[in-house]
Amino acid sequence: MTKTDKDTAKLALRLDEFLDAIDVGDTKLARFIVKKAVKKYPRHGLSFAMQGLAAVYIDNNHSDGYLYLKEAISKGYGAAFIYFNFGLCAEKSGFITESLEAFYESIERASPEELDAYGPARERLLLIQETLPEHVTLKQYFADAKEFEKGVSLLENQSFSDAISCFTKVTQSQPEHVQSHGNLGICHMY
Repeated sequence: MTKTDKDTAKLALRLDEFLDAIDVGDTKLARFIVKKAVKKYPRHGLSFAMQGLAAVYIDNNHSDGYLYLKEAISKGYGAAFIYFNFGLCAEKSGFITESLEAFYESIERASPEELDAYGPARERLLLIQETLPEHVTLKQYFADAKEFEKGVSLLENQSFSDAISCFTKVTQSQPEHVQSHGNLGICHMY
């Protein structure tokens, strides 16, 4: 077993203790557990996960929760409940596409026994799926949303030819994407 594996195992125990403290309402103990874990393992994904969960469940700070949980995921800690909580934080912070992607990942990573706990994620995804054209999958929707957001950013920066490329990609997979057509029109005016 490597040192990283040992650190992960130790932090997983701390995470369980943290979650138990949250469950019984002992926020002082939960905060203490996070503080000790972060002090000893400041760059570990599980430390970021605990900081994100503490931000949400102790401080009711979804902006910080979003940042810490995003960092936990980027460091390779992507348990279903982390993706689910990240999705909630992203949603409350206004990052809807990122939120839906996180909900999708939470369901993909959940064990069959855990799936019921992620009912709210499934409900949000079903609402989106119902509005999509039949030929567009959720994964395609996510890819198109990123491309659209990139196009909007390029349009705002007056990089019209690059923005045209982005909006064209979206309209190729979703010919009925009205906003992309409108933005293409704006780009062609310049």
